[in-house]
Amino acid sequence: MKTKRRIIILCLMTILMIGVCGCNLGTNNNPSSENTQNTEDNVILSERQMKILSEQDLSTDYDKLEKHQQEAIVAIEELLKHLEDKYEIGFTYLGYNAEGVLEDEKLIAYPTDGDDELDIVEAIRKSGEITDNYIDVAARPILNKAATDYTSQFVDAKDFRVYTTTPLTTIKSLPIDSSDLSGNIYGGSDIFIGADSIKKDDFEEFTNKFGDWLKENRFYGSNDLILIESSSIDYLTEYNYQDNLASEKCLLKMYYILHKNGDTTISEWYYCKLYETNFF
Repeated sequence: MKTKRRIIILCLMTILMIGVCGCNLGTNNNPSSENTQNTEDNVILSERQMKILSEQDLSTDYDKLEKHQQEAIVAIEELLKHLEDKYEIGFTYLGYNAEGVLEDEKLIAYPTDGDDELDIVEAIRKSGEITDNYIDVAARPILNKAATDYTSQFVDAKDFRVYTTTPLTTIKSLPIDSSDLSGNIYGGSDIFIGADSIKKDDFEEFTNKFGDWLKENRFYGSNDLILIESSSIDYLTEYNYQDNLASEKCLLKMYYILHKNGDTTISEWYYCKLYETNFF
């Protein structure tokens, strides 16, 4: 939710600056069908560009746009097509910032088959070079599946939830499986386990083995392992789980971080509840 709020604020600022940007705007699912021809004297807008303009209540006639709007709608298409050609998938437009004194030109989008809150992709053009963070985004479900598969060895799937972030990778090409992430990622998982589904000794065993698993696979980053009231498990989602990290429904939490040099930091066990608990 915080991510979406930041995007909405960014988009509103962008509308004021260039008059052509917006949030949650759709794109054609078939990148190859987009056929924009841009020359100094003739610009034929694609269906995607016209949709973006229309949803901003702007003219879909290129010649009737203000100069900065013309430049923006052309740049948006260029950056979207760059991503689509590079990764051979469709991307959906979210927002755009023109180059300014204090900021680089930036497109905000997400994979058309992805999530517009969780899979935010930024394509930045600076001095003619375009960089993006899509590989970081693509790594998230892979690490999440690996952590989920490992946790399922200790707890039934219905009794736990895993939520993963991958803010930084050093992978040079799109990852295919978890082995591609080994030694090349700094991320982490928040794992919620229903308290009724596991004994304290078993939870301690899981946390110790989970740390060994992280070391073995060189999955660097920080992780929270949380026991939560079982009645709360079904209410957790990828959009609200962070609000539950300090919830009174949380009974016990362990923080585990694996540094790239192999060192680990493990917090002491502590109760999360704000009042006395008889859980143990």
